Amino acid sequence: MNKRTKTYLLLVAVVCVWGTIAYKFFSASKPVVSLVENQNPVMSFKPLAKKTDTFSIQELRRDPFLGTIKKKPNTNHDRVIRKAKDSTPIPQMTYLGVLKKRKSKNHIFVLNINKEQFLVKKGQTVENIKILQADSRYMVVSFKEKTITLPIQ
Repeated sequence: MNKRTKTYLLLVAVVCVWGTIAYKFFSASKPVVSLVENQNPVMSFKPLAKKTDTFSIQELRRDPFLGTIKKKPNTNHDRVIRKAKDSTPIPQMTYLGVLKKRKSKNHIFVLNINKEQFLVKKGQTVENIKILQADSRYMVVSFKEKTITLPIQ
């Protein structure tokens, strides 16, 4: 055998050995997955529902220690239903000024409501506040059927 043939056979042997090692390494790192036909895992989750306990508090008419009646039961079932007044406070408002273009009749007014600025026009409603009238000196607004005049700040 000549030198070239020996080198060729040695190269083939080295490639076969390293090929076998690589095959064993990669085949061992990938586990074989067996296929199970028609496997449908059934999973269900039913949370436990808590039942709410309902109760009512009733006025004691009889003293629990002495057994005496505290007061007579009310036989008058005609109750007067009073309409609660609207307790919404008037928001803090300040009129800061007017913005206008030179050749335009549309004016935009700057209104501060509860420390938040709004750009509004006449007739616009913001935060339940309607702008009725405004100019460069004052603004007239309505809030819950109340008319409020705000001078410019």
